[in-house]
Amino acid sequence: VVFFFLLFLYNCFATKNFVRLTTIQNLFIQSFPILLIGFGLTLVIATGNIDISVGSAMALSAMVFALMVRSGSSPVLAFLVTLAIGAVVGGISGILVSLFHIQSMIVTMAMQYILRGMAKGLCGGTAIVFKNKGLSELSYMKVATYIPIHLIIVLVIYIVIYFAVEKTRYGAYIEAVGNNTRAANISGVNVEHILVSVYIISMLLATLAGVEQGIMVMQADSNNIGLSKEFDAIASTVVGGTPMSGGKPNLVGTFFAALLLQLINMMVNMNNIYYAMAYIIKAVMIIGAVLINTYVGNK
Repeated sequence: VVFFFLLFLYNCFATKNFVRLTTIQNLFIQSFPILLIGFGLTLVIATGNIDISVGSAMALSAMVFALMVRSGSSPVLAFLVTLAIGAVVGGISGILVSLFHIQSMIVTMAMQYILRGMAKGLCGGTAIVFKNKGLSELSYMKVATYIPIHLIIVLVIYIVIYFAVEKTRYGAYIEAVGNNTRAANISGVNVEHILVSVYIISMLLATLAGVEQGIMVMQADSNNIGLSKEFDAIASTVVGGTPMSGGKPNLVGTFFAALLLQLINMMVNMNNIYYAMAYIIKAVMIIGAVLINTYVGNK
């Protein structure tokens, strides 16, 4: 959190044309998909597991939504169908991990290929263009003239998940499963239900992120939507302070880490620095975050 504000302050003085309202607006709009899937992955990682299929889930949901809207279906119906697909996919991943005890990396890697393959198969690998005036206006809607609708959606979802994690037993159960699955099971925690639920939540948020990405450009491209997004989301979770080994989910950290990573991208672009430098900076930050977490944990 501190580093985000320090870097933001640095750019106010060092980056030309940075101090503008549009900069803040774009920061939240461009961070939207990473924030959403980051929240979901924070819950999954807090249980000591991983989900690398969220990027492909974004592609599939965008493709299904685009095809349904283009065929004349109501956007609301199309959105509900994509959510249902996301819930089913998340449930399958959760069942394979919890009941069949298959490593989450293997399960979600397989699901990653399956979902991306399905997304490409629906359109033969080509982009699907659709038109809807209401959706186009919604994607650029500003609340009270200045606040992007993306920020409102993110804050509502964040508050709901934060309340569930910090103020209910559900959050305690997630942490218990991540700290010691066997002990949690002996204590009466339904480990299977917890694991299935976090994977469903992760997929629902990935579905929403995928639909938003399609609506922003009124096009669903199965080759590009969600590509490598899972790694940015994992980076946000790790940099945000949620231990990869499982334990306490740090949603506040994930929120600001996602903004921080996007701020780095904007800083690199606005200063005409070769874009690959952003990857190097992110990698150094991830290693640094892991080292800090390990050092603090050992202390």
